[in-house]
Amino acid sequence: MLQTVEEASPFARLSDVCNSKDDASRVSDDSKDAASAEVAAVPRTSLENWCRASKAIMPTVAVSRSFKTLRDMVGPEACIDPSCITKIKHLAEGGFATVELCWYQPPGSPTRVQVAVKRLKKELYGSADDTKLFAQEVNLMRKLRHRNIVDFIGVVEGDGYAIVQELMTGGNMKQLVWKHMMANGGTAYTLAEGLDICLQMARGLKYLHSCQPMVIHRDLKLENVLLNVHSKSKGGRFEVKLADFGLSKCVEETRQTLTMRRSVSSNASRLEERSSSGFCELDSMWSKKAEVSSSMNSRRAGVKAPKQAPARDRVFELTGRTGSLMYMSPEVFREQPYSEKADVFSFGVMMYEVMHRYIMLSAVSVNGTYEELEQYAARVAAGYRPPLHSNIPVSITSIIQDCMSADPLSRPTMEAVVSRLEAAAAAAELEGLDKPGCSCAIC
Repeated sequence: MLQTVEEASPFARLSDVCNSKDDASRVSDDSKDAASAEVAAVPRTSLENWCRASKAIMPTVAVSRSFKTLRDMVGPEACIDPSCITKIKHLAEGGFATVELCWYQPPGSPTRVQVAVKRLKKELYGSADDTKLFAQEVNLMRKLRHRNIVDFIGVVEGDGYAIVQELMTGGNMKQLVWKHMMANGGTAYTLAEGLDICLQMARGLKYLHSCQPMVIHRDLKLENVLLNVHSKSKGGRFEVKLADFGLSKCVEETRQTLTMRRSVSSNASRLEERSSSGFCELDSMWSKKAEVSSSMNSRRAGVKAPKQAPARDRVFELTGRTGSLMYMSPEVFREQPYSEKADVFSFGVMMYEVMHRYIMLSAVSVNGTYEELEQYAARVAAGYRPPLHSNIPVSITSIIQDCMSADPLSRPTMEAVVSRLEAAAAAAELEGLDKPGCSCAIC
């Protein structure tokens, strides 16, 4: 029995180790002195090994019992076999994912279609929590069905995580605005087309806010507005769809605290104090143009903005700086509780850029530093707004102003925004207002 104790595995049962002590006590008197020290030491060592092994193994056992794969979380019907996806080429890369153009051939189908595959960077799904967050995004996208929301096709789990979605061949809205700015006198899209683009964006956002539970996008920006450009034979119309729901949240009517997925750390009050002393020479120029623009718009025989529907007064306990600083509402920047009206503010910024055909970042960031963006966001939170071009009718600029109101309760609902945009489009006030060159508020 002494030999058995000496050879005992670190995983030996505790009862085996304890019994070995009794057997060792019956060793003959002749070998008692020589064996007693060895016998006393070996069981103690085995017990310590067993305890260490137990501590190392039990957490792994517990994790394995509770572990769920992505397939378990989203359901097998949402998963696509990696063998059905064939990469064609790399399309783009952002801070959180890469996008590839791929062929997708459903099992048993003789035909294949081109799709966009958004692959999350590997450093973003290194834990069970990351997998859970990704699964939440997938489950949300599966439920969304609207002509102005990018269609979800499936999810691939293999060498990392990837979302398969419909291919939008026209790039994103930011690229289209840049194209106009670089056109050197040409026109990438007309003001009337810009208004139609804004209307489609608004319809997609109205759909999200009307869902039960409500969906707040929380990362609206021109990069997340994707395009299809139809040929002249099909009317030459831009087809617009909202994308990237990685920051979106479903919120119930009851108040609740939700964890921010991505955050920006800084001291808001410090930045507001610093930026209030002066932004740059461009700010002075904008302010003068804003005064002229406001004066001209007030004298214009304009269309009165329709009365807004009563704003809903619910505010969800969503806190933290979520989204992009250039499109961030004041309450989000200050890390105060906010609601879907934060999306409305972001929409106002997008509409400003689309209708002015100008990317605000090009005026805000001189050196390309993150601090410049923070300073600008702080100025916006303190009440600053970029000037409105006098060439744009009041019926349209009033929507931008209302959406970018400092008070969330004063901002219109997206349902009201859609109605006002439809009325502006029907009035056809933008016909003939296009002129060669840039139409921004600076030129």
